[in-house]
Amino acid sequence: MTLDQIAKVDRELLADRYGAAIRGLYQDLAIGFFNMPLERLIVESLKNGRIQVQGGNWSLLHTDQIVNEYDYEVELVTRIRREGPKALTESYAKFLTEHSSEIAELNLEETLAAMVKYRVGSQDLVDGIWVDVGP
Repeated sequence: MTLDQIAKVDRELLADRYGAAIRGLYQDLAIGFFNMPLERLIVESLKNGRIQVQGGNWSLLHTDQIVNEYDYEVELVTRIRREGPKALTESYAKFLTEHSSEIAELNLEETLAAMVKYRVGSQDLVDGIWVDVGP
């Protein structure tokens, strides 16, 4: 999907699809690393300050960092509803510039998923192919 195409997407549709992309990814992170649903992870993090997990390739993860990042993304959904596609394209300007040719052939859902996964570091572009690097 090109930047021009993203700019023409209805703000409510874009906010709904972006919200679904972030919820899906953060749910996968919560289950994959902490073995609990996202909602419980948020509650436990707020109640206890943080939950730490050690093991595998990840030496230490803190839920408060994940919850803060998730809150930022939820706020971006609100901005998209208020400001339209401009809020999304401003937030992802570097990604959209660097990967414009790779995302040009993707549909809206695939583009948003790639953007979210790239931002949280669970996906990266390797030799022209999107590769999952997270759980």
